[in-house]
Amino acid sequence: AGGRLVTAVGGKVVVLVGTALIGGGLLLMSTLPVTGQLAGVVAGMVVGELGFMMAIVPLAIAITAAAHADQRGLAAGLLGTSDQLGNALGLSITVSVAAVVTARLAQGVPTLADYLAGLRAGLWVSIVVAALTWVVALVALRREDFRSTAEHAEHPGEAGTEVASAPQTAD
Repeated sequence: AGGRLVTAVGGKVVVLVGTALIGGGLLLMSTLPVTGQLAGVVAGMVVGELGFMMAIVPLAIAITAAAHADQRGLAAGLLGTSDQLGNALGLSITVSVAAVVTARLAQGVPTLADYLAGLRAGLWVSIVVAALTWVVALVALRREDFRSTAEHAEHPGEAGTEVASAPQTAD
């Protein structure tokens, strides 16, 4: 479905909408009241994950299409690895900010309000990162970044369109 959406409206649009949804999901979670509502957390998670799934498909297309034919598997693997490392780094930063803010607000034993304020601070760091990612996508991505590998084969010699030939063997 993601590939069809990229074809219909363009990869850059899908990345921008997806990144905005990621930020929107984080924003939903950051506005929860102290009494908390599981539905609000779940809604934020669903919106954010929908955005992630929208953004990752065109980015995978762009990354693999830009690679030489014999290196597309490596490019896809690097995308997966960077995704995992980015998630771990983002989570560690968010949790660290939350812990520091909670500790600074607490007068002795942290209250639920202290924990929530810390969580909100950590989520706002993530919201800022999502907004910066949106700006980078807006400025850096180009329509030709999302051309399919079939289109690359039709336009040899252009950046990212080289198709590796089969290795020659001596008879």
